[in-house]
Formats: sequence, C-alpha cells, structure tokens
Amino acid sequence: MLQSLGWAALGTGFTFLMTALGAAMVFFFAGEPRPHFQKTLLGFAAGVMTAASVWSLLLPAIDRAAEGALPDWLPAAGGMLLGVVFLSALDALLPHLRRDRTWQDASWRQTTLLMTAITLHNVPEGMAVGLAFALVSGGEGFAGAAALAMGIGIQNFPEGAAVALPLRQGGWSRPRAFVGGMLSGAVEPVFGVLAALVNKQRTGLGEKVDVALVDSVASAMENITMIYQSTGRIPQRIGNRYESTYPYDVFPASDGDVVIAAGNAKLWKILCSVMGSPELADAPKFAGIQERIANHEELREIISSWTKNHTIDEIDKMLNDAGCPACPVNTIDRLVKDPQIAGDRGMFPEIDQPGMGKLQITAMAQKLTRTKSCPRKGAPLLGEDNAAIYGEMLDFDEAKLTELKEKGVI
Repeated sequence: MLQSLGWAALGTGFTFLMTALGAAMVFFFAGEPRPHFQKTLLGFAAGVMTAASVWSLLLPAIDRAAEGALPDWLPAAGGMLLGVVFLSALDALLPHLRRDRTWQDASWRQTTLLMTAITLHNVPEGMAVGLAFALVSGGEGFAGAAALAMGIGIQNFPEGAAVALPLRQGGWSRPRAFVGGMLSGAVEPVFGVLAALVNKQRTGLGEKVDVALVDSVASAMENITMIYQSTGRIPQRIGNRYESTYPYDVFPASDGDVVIAAGNAKLWKILCSVMGSPELADAPKFAGIQERIANHEELREIISSWTKNHTIDEIDKMLNDAGCPACPVNTIDRLVKDPQIAGDRGMFPEIDQPGMGKLQITAMAQKLTRTKSCPRKGAPLLGEDNAAIYGEMLDFDEAKLTELKEKGVI
C-alpha cells in the first residue's frame, strides 16, 4: 500500500513542481504589463486551455468511451456541455461571492474563471498520473508512466504562468500571485494519491508471477546469448570458464573443486595477493582482461598449482574474506550439509519414519510463509491403513478382515 502511494506521490509531485515553476515566471516581469501584453497573455491562456482540453481530456475520453455501447463522442460531448454550464453558472454567481466587486470588474471575473477552469482541469490529470505511477509498484512499465507525467508536466508549466501572471495584472503582489498559480496545480498530487488509494482498496489485487524453468535457464545463459545477439557468432563449448573474462573458472582443490570468479581488474589483484603472487597482477601477459583471456591456459595452470595445495573450505574462506568471490562445487555429501541450503533454506529436514527412526528427506523447493513445505509424517508401513480402507470405505467388519488375513489376501 505505502509503496503504491509513494509512487503516486512521486509522479504527481513532478507535475505539481512544473506548475510551480510556471507560476514563478511572475517574478521575472517588472511593473505592470502593457495592454498589448495582457491581451497576448489572455490569448496564450486560452490556447493552453484549449489544447489541454482537447489532448488531455476530450480525446482520451472519446477513446475510453469506444469500449461502451454509446457513440464514442457522446459522453465526451455531454461532459463538455456540463462543464460549460458549470462555468457559466459560476460566472453568474461571481458578483455575489465578492460584495466589494462589481459585475463590470471583468479582470477579477476572468482571473477567477481561469483559475477555476485550470484547477478543475488538473484533477483528472492528477488522477491519471497518480494511478499510472501506482501501477508501477505492481509491475507495470515505468516508461509509460514517466512519459505521461513528462507530457502533463510540460503542459503544466505554461498553465502555472497563465494563472500567476493574470493575478499579478489584477493587482496581486508577486509572492501572492505565485502562490495562487502554484495552488492551481496542488490538486494533482492530492487527487493522484487518492486515485491510487481508491484503486488499491477497490481491487486489492496482487500480481501474477509467471516463472518457467526454461526461462530461468535462458536467463542464466545471458552471458552466452548476448555474444550471439551482439556479434552473430555462435559460442562453442569451452568447459566451465567464462568466455568474456578470466579467471572465472572451476579449479581443483585438494579435496574437490572450487569456483573462483575474479572477473575484473580489482578482483584479479585480490586473487594475486591471496595467492602470494602480487607481481602477477602487473605481468604484461595478464595485465588486462583480453590478455588474461588470450593466455587463459597458462593462467589456469598457475592458479591450479595454488588451489591444489588447499582445501575447498580454505580457498572459500581466504578469497571471500579478502573480497574475491569463490564457492565450492558441492558434491552430494557437501550439499546435504551446506549451511545455506540445508540450514537456512531447510531443504533436508528430518522426519520420524516408522521402522527406521530419524530419516533425512528432501523438502519441496516452494516455501510458504505459514505452512511447512515438508511431509508432516513418514511414509506408511505396508498394510498400515488396511483397517481404515477396508472398514470405512468397503464396510468390512472385523470378522471379514480376519478371514482375508487368514487366506493371505491382505
């Protein structure tokens, strides 16, 4: 819940900031604007509102109405007419809202109508941005939400100026006009967060997680597939080493095998230091990744001569403590005792098996938060449930069961 609301606040916060930046234009105009500029400003505001109404409201409304039974233009046209009626009614009420203003005070009426129109226009925009960003927390694409916020934010910049500058012309101080212009966009984060909250409460839906085993394998092969996708060359089998860097390979220890992943210059220097051969890091034939790849056979012999003198656990500890990734190649006996797999992940629990005592089994890979994913009891003994099956399901009485036992049937 908090995550989706945070995303909604982030997206609508950006559009509100753009409105505030537009309103800040009032600080860059000195004195009273000339009459010609005032007329230009009013025309600019009308153009902004007309374009915003068509592109951000009417066209999306027509597209959305196409999914219904009514003609796609009808709901949008009806809503537009209701808006005209609302603003006309507001215009008629303005003289009664301010007793110190007269009906002929056109400047105040125009400014109030403009502020009201832009503020109401920002409500659905805030809801659209808030809902789009809230869906990002559920896995929807961020690019689409960001593009929507960017488009509305760019549009909000002139809207903020279109409100603040007429307020300044009407006699408001610059700080007061700035606040008035900025507040016209304040409804966007408010209604954006409310839209995200209502959507979350109404749907309460999580997201389907689609995980395929074959997808996991393909993802794990990213390093190989990218070679083909970027060059067109089909990588061939080269053993356990990485083709694009070295040393990233399996090396022999005194009691098994270990993986060492010193895939960059920093890790290569750490490996050389741990091996007691820091001079290798600056040797010309091993100085860069391409040199180490070209001379990987010689380098493998050098590293193997060191790893063969240590156990798997010794190599694991020395390298990881120094900051170089390394891990054992587990055999089955090591796997069932691994502190992460067997311990933290609980993949090999013990159960009481009748006739055998404590028996270690393999648990399911899926882990549930409240339910154990392993059998609650051991496997039944041969014939253990005969009485329940024959008696409860087939209605055999004790005499019948005894007869079947004597005949060797059960």
